[in-house]
Amino acid sequence: DEQYRNVNPSDLDPPIRRYRDLVEDNMEYKVDFTLPFGLDTRLKWGALASDSSREYNEITYSVTPLTWQGQPDPALVQAIYTDPYIGFDWDLVEEIDSNGDGTVDRYNLGPALQGRHFIARGRGGNIYEGDGSVEAAYLMTDFSLFEDWRVITGARFESNRMDVLQYLEQQGAANIEGGFKSDDLLPALSLVYQLTEKQNLRFAYGRTIATPTFKELSPVVIVDSFTGDKFQGNPNLNRTLIDNVDLRWEWFIEGMEMVAVSAFYKKMEDPIEVIFFGGEDTNGDGILDNNDIQPFTRGNIVPQNVEEATIYGLEFEWRYNLGRLTEALERFSIGGNISLIESEVSVPQDEQDFFESDPTRQLVGQSPFLVNFDFAYDNDDIGTYLNLSYNYTDERLSVVNPSNTGLGDVWETGVGRLDLTWTQRLNGNMKLKVAVKNLLDPAFEKYYAVNGGPDRIYESYTAGISASIGITYTFE
Repeated sequence: DEQYRNVNPSDLDPPIRRYRDLVEDNMEYKVDFTLPFGLDTRLKWGALASDSSREYNEITYSVTPLTWQGQPDPALVQAIYTDPYIGFDWDLVEEIDSNGDGTVDRYNLGPALQGRHFIARGRGGNIYEGDGSVEAAYLMTDFSLFEDWRVITGARFESNRMDVLQYLEQQGAANIEGGFKSDDLLPALSLVYQLTEKQNLRFAYGRTIATPTFKELSPVVIVDSFTGDKFQGNPNLNRTLIDNVDLRWEWFIEGMEMVAVSAFYKKMEDPIEVIFFGGEDTNGDGILDNNDIQPFTRGNIVPQNVEEATIYGLEFEWRYNLGRLTEALERFSIGGNISLIESEVSVPQDEQDFFESDPTRQLVGQSPFLVNFDFAYDNDDIGTYLNLSYNYTDERLSVVNPSNTGLGDVWETGVGRLDLTWTQRLNGNMKLKVAVKNLLDPAFEKYYAVNGGPDRIYESYTAGISASIGITYTFE
């Protein structure tokens, strides 16, 4: 027997189709020079210039119930609803004089629209263009300081500019401009001390930057058709400045065999995180950002700069030839790395004050534990290479939810992936490559860490197993 169930239309989004058009152009020019001095000293310098531009627009078509009762423009109503294909009968519309002044200001369209739907076309302000440029120059040198010491040092000057413009004129509102400009001097220093013929001790310091993308800067709302998430960029974003310090011991045993232990520390200024905002522009500037802190509703996911963050940890890396166990396994090897990571980010003061949040928390997107392991077979005689790799990413914070309603942050559960790659030389110039990814097909899940109650699923899905095959030919 067939069974039917009534569904409250207010619980569902109407069927919608989105047409997105994105055009991006990138041009890059660079030049590099190397000047050797003697046997072991080199001076390098160079420059880079790049320009990028993007144009994005989106048109949506949604199937909407015809139950409009409100205060529309009469001309607009007639243009939409008197289409003969809809079967709309204007004579059935009830005119309403709300103020009793003899002027019709509302229409009850229900009698004429009952049971019918129409297709609405909208743009919703999802039109923007962006322009960006990078101009950089560097100078570095590589030389031996003493018999067992090597120095690699230099600096890079980089100038970044990004501008975005969201077009809202068709919505009767002012356009929104945003972007950033930065000029940074980025020094670097690496010291290598040769402990033995096969062992090194390395120290490195370097300053780097991370810039936001056009999507992160543009305040348009982009809906993920799969998850329903609404991502809205923030035109007030700035670049992130990162100081990196590393200490590494490495031992090159024989051939590809090696063991290494590293300690690292990173300090970030203005790191970018994603956070839920309630979807209400409380200060009326057309932008959802830290100035619009409010009690949580399922609104938009918005990137924001936080004051600072630190990351530090240890990494263990190895590669071992199984031929050491028995000659029959000489073409097999195992390798991998394990990372133990601590991260901490400062919570914005206004967020602390409004939601009584802790002053620090884990950095968004940073897992405390990472594992990569692979098992490989390499036979150069017949041109065969097989690699089975397993990668595990531990639980991590996905979206910050500064909520005072009980729903906590969104966390992504730990998950492992198993991939297989086979490369076969067909002749001297041609290779065949077959790759099968995500063999275990695990569930990818995110959940709300509910305060004082059981966790709630935010999203859960399986990505499926994918396979690819390709042939490459090398011209000599």
